[in-house]
Amino acid sequence: MTDSQILGSSSGPVVKAAYWFPDGETKPTGSVIPQSSAILIDSTLFTHLFCAFADLDLETHRVFIPQRHEYEFSTFTEIVRSLGFYGLDLAWEYPNNDVEMNNFGKLLQEWRSAVEVESQRTGIRPLLLTAAVYYTSDYNSVSYPVQAINRSLDWVNLIAYEFYGLTTEIGPPAGLYDPSIKGPCGDTGLKHWLKAGLPEKKAVFGFPYVGWSWTLDDDKDHGDDVAVTHRVAMTANGSINYDQIVKFITEYKARTSVVTKVIYTKHKGLLGYYAWNVGADDVSRLSRAASQAWGNTEASGGE
Repeated sequence: MTDSQILGSSSGPVVKAAYWFPDGETKPTGSVIPQSSAILIDSTLFTHLFCAFADLDLETHRVFIPQRHEYEFSTFTEIVRSLGFYGLDLAWEYPNNDVEMNNFGKLLQEWRSAVEVESQRTGIRPLLLTAAVYYTSDYNSVSYPVQAINRSLDWVNLIAYEFYGLTTEIGPPAGLYDPSIKGPCGDTGLKHWLKAGLPEKKAVFGFPYVGWSWTLDDDKDHGDDVAVTHRVAMTANGSINYDQIVKFITEYKARTSVVTKVIYTKHKGLLGYYAWNVGADDVSRLSRAASQAWGNTEASGGE
């Protein structure tokens, strides 16, 4: 990734990003090699690519940070630099009580302090610091520490999808708007974040290259408002990649959905967008459509 890509366009910083998640890629039959490995990604369509994920301790499933925080964070940033990365993204899904939210804020502050110290010592631009967060500013009625986020992170990636999945209720899993005014949707989540004090230029709007499928209890019942399902279909968690969908569904609205959300993002004056995940795309069709939509859309500065 070049400096110009890190900083964005000449008109100001822009984020056109995607996560690369090798475990989520479609593999050819009989092959152990992903169909779309990292080396095949068309990086010209992105400003940033996230490599997901760094593993946790296999026994405790936790990140352990000793009392000497400064030393440990310094060592971690050195490792990140040595591997050629330009930043770090925290995926804590999700802090679900007041104590965890408070610790989330403290972690961000110590993280920021460590990268600033490293930058001053080396003379190198500070590592980018980002975090993937819930689609709205409250999770289980507990509020994110928005001020700590504003002070410590370059931006947050809003997970505006996975609204429905491993449940007995179905609905638009990545809906931008919810006509029923009762379920989750991306627009409502963004409004909550902005009302809580997150600046537009700290927000990066997320959308999936993945769909979900269900098996209905009543095969005569159809529509987004169907309430009960017997089980998810096709895969263990019901997810299905775009490049799999296009093989057997002739009319799939993924491209239209992606373009609509990119236009929405730019009209709202946000920093940019990201996709989950690039390996689920079909020969970069969605990524190319997203990049072109951003370039062809005039910013309107939000509403």
